[in-house]
Formats: sequence, structure tokens, C-alpha cells
Amino acid sequence: MNDTPPPNPYDGMERRSGRDRRQRKLPSLRDMLVYRRRRQPRRQDDRRRFALMDQYGTSIGVACIIVLLLSVTDAFLTLFLLGHGAVEINPVMAYFIEINEYAFIWAKYGLTVVSVFIVLILNYAFMRKFRLHARHLLNYFALIFALIVVWELYLVMRIVV
Repeated sequence: MNDTPPPNPYDGMERRSGRDRRQRKLPSLRDMLVYRRRRQPRRQDDRRRFALMDQYGTSIGVACIIVLLLSVTDAFLTLFLLGHGAVEINPVMAYFIEINEYAFIWAKYGLTVVSVFIVLILNYAFMRKFRLHARHLLNYFALIFALIVVWELYLVMRIVV
């Protein structure tokens, strides 16, 4: 009886394509949507430079949902306050309000979605000057929107009461 394994047909044969996939700056959309594997940078060198990940933790998903919900809440409270004599001081949003209320809501929501998407794409980007990970920006966005909504609710209560 022969206990030697069968010969490997690939022994001595170069199977790599010759392209180093780590040299690409940005992954393709296919890489991000189909071959989702990375939750965090694996190598120490990757932690020091820009790296894109394609899997996100639950806390990031919750933060995204909170930011989007607070943005929509802010839009409707702003419209209510504008109907009672308030003035929009943000010139970009004032432009959309002049078009109509639906344009304002869609612009507000769309700009928030684009901002959240950019933060998700740059999830592990490291801003050395501020020592801040981009994923923490979602928490700051949520805090800022929450403070705005609390302020608007205070103003609404003053109108209603």
C-alpha cells in the first residue's frame, strides 16, 4: 500500500497574476458589494494610511439610522417653525425652501444621506491632525442633530403654549 499523497499539479507553477491588489487606492464597487470581508485594517501599515472597509459594526448602523431620523425630524420641525414666523438662516436650505417644501425635505435628506455615505466609505480613515477616526463623526452628527431637534422642540413648545 502506497501512503504517499498524489502529486500536486500546481507544484512549482506560479499561480499569481502578477498584479498586487494592495497597490490600488480604492476598491471597485464589486469588491465592496460582493467580496465583503474586511472589518478593520489587518496590517500595521494599513492602520497608518487610508484604508477602506466593507463590513460595519452594529453601532455604526444604529448611528446612521439615528442621524437620518433626526435629519427628517429636523426638516419637519423647521417647516413647522417657518410656518409660524421663523427664518431659515442656512442659505443652502433657504434656497430649497424658496423652491417648495418638498424640495427642502428631499435636499435635506439627500445631503444627509450623502454625508453619511461618505463617512461610511471613510470609516477607518484616520485624521492625524485631530486624532479622530471618521467613524466617530457619525456620533458627532447624531449629537449635533439631537441638539438641533431639542432646540426646535423648545421653540415649538413656546409657540404652542
